[in-house]
Amino acid sequence: MFEHLQERLHSSLRRLGAAGVVREAALEETLAEIRTALLEADVSLAAARLLCDTVRERALGREVLESITPAQQVVQIVFETLTELLQGDEAPPPFAIGPPPRVILLVGLQGSGKTTTAAKIASHLARAEKRRVALTSLDIYRPAAAEQLRLLAEGSGDSRLSYLPQDEGLAPPKLATRALAAAEKRGADTIILDAAGRTTLDSEMMDEARDIAKAANPGEILLVADAMTGQDAVKLAAGFQAALSPSGIVLTRADGDARGGAALSMRHVTGCPIRFLGTGERLGDLQPFDAESLARTILGMGDLLALVRAAQDKADAGASAAGADATARKMRKGKFDLDDMAEQLSRMSGGGFMETMMESLPIGLRKKSAMTAPDEKTLKRQMAILSSMTRAERRRPEILQASRRRRIANGAGVTVADVNRLLKQYQTTRTLVRRLSRSGDAGLREMFAAAGGGDASGLRALLGQGQGQGHGHSRGRGR
Repeated sequence: MFEHLQERLHSSLRRLGAAGVVREAALEETLAEIRTALLEADVSLAAARLLCDTVRERALGREVLESITPAQQVVQIVFETLTELLQGDEAPPPFAIGPPPRVILLVGLQGSGKTTTAAKIASHLARAEKRRVALTSLDIYRPAAAEQLRLLAEGSGDSRLSYLPQDEGLAPPKLATRALAAAEKRGADTIILDAAGRTTLDSEMMDEARDIAKAANPGEILLVADAMTGQDAVKLAAGFQAALSPSGIVLTRADGDARGGAALSMRHVTGCPIRFLGTGERLGDLQPFDAESLARTILGMGDLLALVRAAQDKADAGASAAGADATARKMRKGKFDLDDMAEQLSRMSGGGFMETMMESLPIGLRKKSAMTAPDEKTLKRQMAILSSMTRAERRRPEILQASRRRRIANGAGVTVADVNRLLKQYQTTRTLVRRLSRSGDAGLREMFAAAGGGDASGLRALLGQGQGQGHGHSRGRGR
């Protein structure tokens, strides 16, 4: 989603880092490039100006001018400022708290992904918090809306998630009050209301949403918006903020090729916290928002914690939680053999694990890495190669000499070059897992040196491992 912005920011900050001393003229040139990169990424002009003005004010102070590595400190200031703008002045309150049934109302334009998002949030709450969640559609205008929500709820396979059918002939506010009563009878502790949208902002939609909110008294009003909205995100956010004062934002299609400015723009305009990012079509493709993680992504620094999370989050429905936890524990200890690789490949859908691995790397190392996210054909070939190995070979890849590689290739119906390519990918993955498992100093220094970033002393603080970073320190060690 942020590839274009990453490239521009990485280029401008890298040039700044090459200088021995950060001078005001050099800083202004860099800030001009950052502002241009943000505008090209569809960040609003006001948000881009605020970020650059804040960075300038902090960068020209004593903390930089007296620093041993001033260029690296500027990178840190950009990261901290971006995180603050995405996160806001205060941490958002716990999601959807209060006495049951907790009511969550979803609003937004038609086509923004509201209905799918309703099912994703329900699945997340049922899975992660063991809630009993009821879903209902308040859309009486789009004939397929209620049926789509029913199919998503019933297709989840989760007994804690249920669908409440519409009562025909009722207006949306009345539907909401009926749904609340039905949810309470079913013992649901949370109910998600999927309101109707329009193709554009209009007074009729806003009036109806206000009437629903008055009838249902929701604890959360979530504005669902397409991350590919671009500059229209500002108008959309301002319109809903004036009418409903939403408590949070959900950005859908955050895995797309949009330039990525909607998150920063909408956060700046509304002051509302971003609650979730939708990253795919499946019910599990929903991520609780993490401002620091997104700031690292925007800056091309990668999110190293995703390497461990991928071992758990990309497991399919048939994989046990205990197995995923065991794999994650091994990865934290720096252990990763071909058996582990085979397990991850078997869990993939469209290369999910390796794709997450690639997206988690600093942009410089990502370019130099030999890893690629495999398609389904490649995946099957790789599984065939691993299946042709003995258990001892998968656990001790160092014994795979030429004769063994020829035997494996013949057994899998592939070439020796295919076997070598898989082993090279494995070696790269194992190296990254080992680097991740180390404490900040050695691992990060090697990681950023490989990325072309030189000494990592200033960048450790970027990932929350410097002094005075508090909660960020624990993040840097995985969880």
